[in-house]
Amino acid sequence: MGSSQVVAAGTTTEAIGCATAVIMAHPGGTITDAIGFQSAIINAAGTITNAYGIKLPNITAGGTLNYAIETGT
Repeated sequence: MGSSQVVAAGTTTEAIGCATAVIMAHPGGTITDAIGFQSAIINAAGTITNAYGIKLPNITAGGTLNYAIETGT
């Protein structure tokens, strides 16, 4: 399993732990489903007691805004 860690020293404008992009680079091309992030839980055998597609801890470190997920802009 991969992991991402951002360690900021001093002042940082933006720190991104994981970023994805879907880029249409062909003029006139078509993408039917553009998915920036997709998660799957695969269970071949046994029991999964708790399954989470996305699990975020309390997002409370921001001094002004604290959003777990933001859409728009």
